[in-house]
Amino acid sequence: MEEVWDIETEKHHNFFANGILVHNCQDMDWEYIPIILESKSASPLGLSCYTGTPKSLDNTIEALWRDSSQAEWITKCEACGYHSVAGIEHDLLKMLGKTTVVCARCSKPIQPRNGFWRHFREPSREDTSGMMFGYHVPQAIMPMHYEDVDKWKELLAKSEGRMGYGKSKFFNEVLGESCDLGMTLVTETDIIAASKLGNTKNDFMEACRQLTKCKLRIMGVDWGGGGAEGTSFTVIVLLGLNPGKNGRIDCFYAERLPLSLARDAEIATILDYFRRSSCHYIAHDYGGAGDVREAILVQAGMPLERIINIAYTVAPKRNIFYWEAPVHGEVRGYFGLDKPRSLVLQAYCIKGGLISLPEYESSKDVTSDLLNLIEERKEVPRASDLVLIRRRPKFPDDFAHALNYGSIAIWHKEQRWPDLTIVKNLQLTQEQLTFAKPPRNMTERD
Repeated sequence: MEEVWDIETEKHHNFFANGILVHNCQDMDWEYIPIILESKSASPLGLSCYTGTPKSLDNTIEALWRDSSQAEWITKCEACGYHSVAGIEHDLLKMLGKTTVVCARCSKPIQPRNGFWRHFREPSREDTSGMMFGYHVPQAIMPMHYEDVDKWKELLAKSEGRMGYGKSKFFNEVLGESCDLGMTLVTETDIIAASKLGNTKNDFMEACRQLTKCKLRIMGVDWGGGGAEGTSFTVIVLLGLNPGKNGRIDCFYAERLPLSLARDAEIATILDYFRRSSCHYIAHDYGGAGDVREAILVQAGMPLERIINIAYTVAPKRNIFYWEAPVHGEVRGYFGLDKPRSLVLQAYCIKGGLISLPEYESSKDVTSDLLNLIEERKEVPRASDLVLIRRRPKFPDDFAHALNYGSIAIWHKEQRWPDLTIVKNLQLTQEQLTFAKPPRNMTERD
């Protein structure tokens, strides 16, 4: 809300949004939505509307749909009396007739114009959150499609995989349905396998003992801030370069710090862990409020030369890791890290045994963050698909980033990129190999 002084009437007027329309919300991070909605917090109406095209099952619009009333369009067949429900979990696919939309039971043409909405999820009496209405609108029930012979032929052609439409694109763009085109970067099986590579239980003192065997020791930190859903935590990891020939990185310890921890107590904890574990460097998230946290670390006694500050970027045409010199009077530069490529590379290394994790049962509450990263591909006209790495709505992913910062820091300091050719039983396409291609060099003189 903004207060404005009117010169003519000499009165203050309050201006605020009565409603918010969020289009293409499938491409938005879930945490942004509560922040956007605050702009209508002063409104007596407080309306909000979300529209978009569903994509994966781990998507913002899918999360909104699951929280909604989930209304589907129902059409009664005049021939047999059956009520066809235009949802993929009900009758939608059976309603795609040869020339128009048909009854899912008797295959006779039906008239969706005479249909009605049914909300398949009703709020309980105990629900005081104010469930929003959600409506699913597939093309098959729209008159401009089922009443037009040519348009219906196009719809059927798309359903058969023609006109550049695969199953996922047809479900998303034509049926308005989410489809599991998102791929989890790392599975639970991968996490368990990576936890059996020689590491012990997720215990800090044991981690300190194991780290003494490593010539390079790094603490990785991803700063948390709670987030709108309370799913953003500060996570620390202790990593060491395995003395073996394959250059494996061992994660000996991982901890998620509680949100209730005050900032000064959080910094004190990290400094204590850093000193007791005899780490050589701390690699941390320099984006967001990371520069503030770094300033506090330095003021508390952390030598600046022991800090590797990393900020995520999306730079598909640059090296995956590069030095960004200070500009516009800034006193400190930072390392840029291409987020999608680095997280995909990390996944390959976990799958291939080049990154190990702490013993599974003692660390799964933290390492399970890896399951919440989803790879999605977005089609770009006249270009290769754009790879996006998303977080499952309402789930944390902080451990994955802390591990990523620490691993990249080790490879940078060693000037040695992980050798994916030694990975066994892992089939990579040429496109994936190109996507994860290491930089020509990893020096600060990019």
